[in-house]
Amino acid sequence: MSSTAAPFPFLGNHLAVDFLNTVVRGPGGPLDLLPDSDAWRRWVVAAGLPPLGEADRASGLGRALALRDAIRGVFDAWRSGHPPAVTDVRALNAALRPPPPAPLVFGDGVWGRRPADAGASTDAALGLLAEAAVDLVATGDRRRLRACGARGCLLQFLDTSRNGSRRWCSMASCGNRSKAARHYRRHRS
Repeated sequence: MSSTAAPFPFLGNHLAVDFLNTVVRGPGGPLDLLPDSDAWRRWVVAAGLPPLGEADRASGLGRALALRDAIRGVFDAWRSGHPPAVTDVRALNAALRPPPPAPLVFGDGVWGRRPADAGASTDAALGLLAEAAVDLVATGDRRRLRACGARGCLLQFLDTSRNGSRRWCSMASCGNRSKAARHYRRHRS
């Protein structure tokens, strides 16, 4: 799949879950929707995060994928009631730390510092994603974080239904396929 193909699935009902959902079922197994820095930049914009600066586009992809893996590990541990791996917690905490202020020269050649531009950096995007993940595990209900019930689907979602009975990432895709397959099996004989 090229980086200009299908749109990203935003079915998770939560920013950090949608970030995990950038790995989907492909024809030959898992398919990463963030194969390059351009896809990462497009996902950031589609997710409503501050757009990345030019310098951050190429350098941020590896860090983003590492954070995605750490969030996945933390969520899997949280959902199962086990403590997360220390490396995943460290990765999340590192992303939460704000970047140091960038040195700047003020008017008459005197050095000064100001906060880095938080609206246009990979650090800002990763910090917002890490903050969303931490907020979910700190205040959410782990029973509501679910994997899609459709066979082979890799997507996850935060069940926000009133009775907590949502089973599929999307009724329009996985839900309908599951129901149609069940109907076919019942009426085949």
